[in-house]
Amino acid sequence: MLLRHGIWSGISAGDRNSGGIGRWRVDDTLTVIRKRVDEVNVVFTVTDKRDHFVKDLTQNDFRVFDDSKPALSIQSFNRQTNLPLRVGLLIDASNSVRDRFKFEQEAAIEFLNQIIRPRFDKAFVIGFDTTPEVTQDFSDDAERSPKACACCARAAAPPCMTPSTSPAATS
Repeated sequence: MLLRHGIWSGISAGDRNSGGIGRWRVDDTLTVIRKRVDEVNVVFTVTDKRDHFVKDLTQNDFRVFDDSKPALSIQSFNRQTNLPLRVGLLIDASNSVRDRFKFEQEAAIEFLNQIIRPRFDKAFVIGFDTTPEVTQDFSDDAERSPKACACCARAAAPPCMTPSTSPAATS
């Protein structure tokens, strides 16, 4: 198995210069903060030879080393799968895509309908021509996606009227 991606938090600049990770040049104009760290969060993804995700690993499948010495303990081991998605969808409404815009809208709607799970995931939609316009703020409501994508056709025009922004609703 191959450790594919890793985010190592809690490694201070002083640790980087100690030689264990390689040589990092610290600019003399930067402030260096040195801090003893007793716990480090390590977020990673594991894939097999065929680049398929390996999802059923347990803490016993890993050995953790710090400066070539086994770590004293692993305080916590959690699988973070099936997490809520936060998706931003940008739709080009410029003249350069005019001939393909209907296809672009339909693809965007289908994409959002397939990936956004109600009461779990959220998405926002921004249409742009010369300026961006948020046509749907973060929402898990699949019913709003087609309207938001349709509003992108008028992204350069005045904002789309929704029940909450229409003149009738505000008077």
